[in-house]
Amino acid sequence: MGFASDAAVSIGIGIDFAIHFIARYREELIRHRKRQTALRVTGRGTGQALVASAVGSSVGFAILAFAPMSLFDPYGLLSALMIVFALVATRTVLPSVLMVITKNDVYPSDKGRQKHESLNCGLGGPVPPSGLDYRLIGAEHGSEVKPIV
Repeated sequence: MGFASDAAVSIGIGIDFAIHFIARYREELIRHRKRQTALRVTGRGTGQALVASAVGSSVGFAILAFAPMSLFDPYGLLSALMIVFALVATRTVLPSVLMVITKNDVYPSDKGRQKHESLNCGLGGPVPPSGLDYRLIGAEHGSEVKPIV
């Protein structure tokens, strides 16, 4: 039972690391257009943030080894170790996979780049045209969306 919950927590944290890295890589790929440059910038910025996050999480889980209940000893140590493994995979394996699966020149023209930036904001959602703020009007499910000027 303990190993299953430890595996679930570790996989969840590893997925969070990967999502964070990939999201930043996509932003940098749009900005720089070259895979190597995008990976280098992502590794320097987001990679360092992931290292800090992993160290903090690993230390937090490792402290469970000093808990008075013997049930938490292996859970804390194994979780800390799995977080370190997830970090190593995110920093080494994931960039290699991204190099293989990403096209070299994603947006060859400024027109394509502008189109992409006008359709997506940093989180992938649509950007309202002409600066209008779209909010739901009414409390019912399926309410009409109208621009608020």
